[in-house]
Amino acid sequence: MLTWSLLGSGESQRATAAREDRATVALRLSVANKKAVTTLRQRVNRERRAADARLDVLEKTTATVGTGPASPGSPAELVTGASEFSAGSGYRSAIATCPAGKLVTGGGAAVEGVAGPQLNITRPAADRASWGATGYASANFGAWQVTAYAICAA
Repeated sequence: MLTWSLLGSGESQRATAAREDRATVALRLSVANKKAVTTLRQRVNRERRAADARLDVLEKTTATVGTGPASPGSPAELVTGASEFSAGSGYRSAIATCPAGKLVTGGGAAVEGVAGPQLNITRPAADRASWGATGYASANFGAWQVTAYAICAA
């Protein structure tokens, strides 16, 4: 009350307008932030769907890179598949395909090389004949690759 009575009517109106301007700016920033978050979520979801599609294609076209026993005397075997080891940004995918007559019982993946690229997706194929993985590098960090690992058993 005392503050208001000391201010002239013009000063009081300017103070009120300044408070309203701050509130309006805060509201606009809040709306802009929500739009930015929504846009980012949509982009991430689009990139995930695109990576899934690439992985599905690779599951049908990629051959096994190397095989070996999981452990001495084990009926299971470990199969690996790797992407190209090179520098660059973007997505890289790898598929580890089980030999005929065997199915995936487990698996995993790794991004190898420089720090920076991240593992994006690792999962078995729907028919359990292979294990796939996709990695992503947002910039050229140096040479890297994705390796998929499948544990295969009859």
